[in-house]
Amino acid sequence: MQGWIGVNCKDETKENARGTLCSLLVQLAAQSDAYSNILSALYSENHAGSKQPTDNELRESLKNMLAVPDQAPIFIVMMSV
Repeated sequence: MQGWIGVNCKDETKENARGTLCSLLVQLAAQSDAYSNILSALYSENHAGSKQPTDNELRESLKNMLAVPDQAPIFIVMMSV
């Protein structure tokens, strides 16, 4: 499994750490039910998306995804174009 994010200068949503992290979480959630459950929990904890998660909540969600046992290795490649 691989999370791939290409940072494109024309895509303002990925020009900052928050946008990049959000994109990575969504991409990982699409790869595994366990990861999807973590992202769903974050969504629910933030009133079904009516409020934005904090940067810390996003980081914790990524940490939780990386700690899920019995998953394929994750390789995250980040580059600026």
